[in-house]
Amino acid sequence: MAHIVIRCKHFEQTLDWHKTVLVAKEVFVNDFIAFVTYDDEHHRIALVNIGVEADDIGIGAGVDHVAFCLENVAALMNHYSRLTEAGIEPVWSITGIFY
Repeated sequence: MAHIVIRCKHFEQTLDWHKTVLVAKEVFVNDFIAFVTYDDEHHRIALVNIGVEADDIGIGAGVDHVAFCLENVAALMNHYSRLTEAGIEPVWSITGIFY
């Protein structure tokens, strides 16, 4: 993935979630936009704060899905365990592995 831009109503929570899930760091943040990365690229994710008063944008905030690759099943399970311990669990799995 080169990068993705996501419009979000709950800016701080969305930023925290992406930093936790991707083990990412903030590159630049202000009240309107945040850029985060998990490697040596300037940014992989940009979050645009549309504010909580914005019209309903639905559960996906305009994003259908984003896919990431992991090295192997062990890496997937380690990632899943780390996120579960942080209180982040999948809503549903396309393959039904977890639910």
